[in-house]
Amino acid sequence: MTLEEIGGLAIRVYFVLEVAAAVLVITWWRQLGRTGRLAGMWIVAAAGVGLAGLVAAKWVHNSQYITFFWYPISGWFAFRALASVHGEGRVKRAIEGYAVVFALLWLVFALTIETFGQYSLVNSPLHALSLAVLAAFTLVTRVGSAETELMLDTGFVLSAAWLIYAVPTVFLTLPTRTWLAQEKYEQIMLYFTFRNIVAIGAYILLLRGIGLARSGQPTAAMREFTP
Repeated sequence: MTLEEIGGLAIRVYFVLEVAAAVLVITWWRQLGRTGRLAGMWIVAAAGVGLAGLVAAKWVHNSQYITFFWYPISGWFAFRALASVHGEGRVKRAIEGYAVVFALLWLVFALTIETFGQYSLVNSPLHALSLAVLAAFTLVTRVGSAETELMLDTGFVLSAAWLIYAVPTVFLTLPTRTWLAQEKYEQIMLYFTFRNIVAIGAYILLLRGIGLARSGQPTAAMREFTP
C-alpha cells in the first residue's frame, strides 16, 4: 500500500470510529454520571464536527471553516470532564479558571491572528497543548490518589486517552502551515496518518473510560456527581 492509501484508510477508520463511538455514548447516556456525560459529549461533538467537515470539504472544498470552531467546543467539554474528576475544591475551581483563560485566548487569537478558513496558526496548537497539559496533570494526580487499579479508574483512563490524543497533535500543528507553504504534501500526509492512527487508540481508551463510569467504576470524586 502507498502512503496515500494508508492515510486514506486511517482517515476512514477514524471517522467511522468517531460516529460509532457517538452512537454508543448516546445509548449509554442514562447510565452515565457527570464526568461520563461530559466526556461523552466531547465524543458526540467530535463526530458532529467531523460530519460537518466532510460536508464543507465537499461543497466549499475547505473543512477549516468547521475546524475553526472545534477548539472551544473541545475545550469546553474535555476541560470540564477532567475538572469533575477532582471533585469539589480548589483544584476543580483552578481548572475551571484554566478553561476560561483558554476560551479568552482562543477568542483573542481568532479575532486577531487567525484567518477564518485557513489552517490554524495559533489556536490549533494552543488547543492541543492546553489539553495535553491538563490531561497530564490529571493523570499524575490519579496515580497518587486512585482508590483502585489504575486501568479501572475512570479519571486515569480518560486523562490518559486525552493525553494520547493531544500530544501528537501538538507536534503536527506547529509545522503544518510551514509545510503547506513549502508544498511538502507527502510529509503532511505522513504526519496526519500517524496522528490519526494514534487518535484511533485514544478513542478506544476514551470509550473504555466512559464504559467504566457506566459499569459503576467511577472514581471517588466522580461518585459525588452521579445522579
